[in-house]
Amino acid sequence: MNIFKLVLPVILFMACLLAGSFSVQAQEQEKGQEQFESRDAGALEEEESDDKDPVPHYEEGTVAGFSKLYWRLGKLDIENDEDIDNFLMINECDLYRDYFHNEFEWHDIRKAGREHIQKQKKNFPLRFTFMQPINLADYNFKKEGFNIADEYKILGVLRFEMMATDNKSKICDRDYPIPRYPKGLIVQLSRPFSLDFLPLDQEKAEKFNAEKTEDFMKLSADKQTNDILYDMRKVYLVMNVRLYSYQEDIKTKEGPWLAGFLGILEGYEIYADQARTELLYAESFRRRKRKSRFEEQMKAQYEARKARIEKERAAKAAKGTDKEKE
Repeated sequence: MNIFKLVLPVILFMACLLAGSFSVQAQEQEKGQEQFESRDAGALEEEESDDKDPVPHYEEGTVAGFSKLYWRLGKLDIENDEDIDNFLMINECDLYRDYFHNEFEWHDIRKAGREHIQKQKKNFPLRFTFMQPINLADYNFKKEGFNIADEYKILGVLRFEMMATDNKSKICDRDYPIPRYPKGLIVQLSRPFSLDFLPLDQEKAEKFNAEKTEDFMKLSADKQTNDILYDMRKVYLVMNVRLYSYQEDIKTKEGPWLAGFLGILEGYEIYADQARTELLYAESFRRRKRKSRFEEQMKAQYEARKARIEKERAAKAAKGTDKEKE
């Protein structure tokens, strides 16, 4: 018996099978890349139109708010039942408790939830506010303002973590991670942010200092140290961020997964109190006409991707028309 006569057809069959497999994989990869680029281009397009709002509203960064952001910027899959179920668990806990284990009732609720997301996701939030306490050091009389204490200075930061304000709380009776719904973000800014000084005229500074150091003056002399003084001069930095593109989930050194996004710092405010009733300083970056090099590059990439996607779609449509004529 000639073994080569038996082996050769098998080899040819396997080669054809593998070729077909690679072709399908390539088509799937191309399709996936097109979907990603369409999503990213759409996010940038929405980001530009959203920028026309003269007085934007910034949401508090909660688990529920982030869950809507994930849908707005295409992180989740509308065909994935678990993504829908977990969204309802986060945002409609009572409904989830009452009906999730009734598969017939829940089938209709899930369908309604999916339709709601499809219709409303364009209105889900892109803008969030993030608060961080910082301590002030000595007053600079020449520059008229407080220096930021060394350990709280922000120098050229491009990336920061933004945890949900309720990240330590149970979500619908659950204190464990919710699949594909991280309780925090890692935000990559379009331009570096620095803060080492708080401008404040002497009159306002004296009033602020008197309020903050009232308890300090009651301490014994041996406890009146600069460290304690600076700690009592605590203020609250509020960063206003707009997000425009989901990147990937990132595992942190501390353990939890966080959702990675590209974002823009649109401005910041500094308050004397956590309740934000006494504003000390504010700066907005939204009215700057000149864009950073990063933003210009993103814009150019967006325009190039948009043109290529439209060209490919037109070519596919023309090809389909030709087949119909045949």
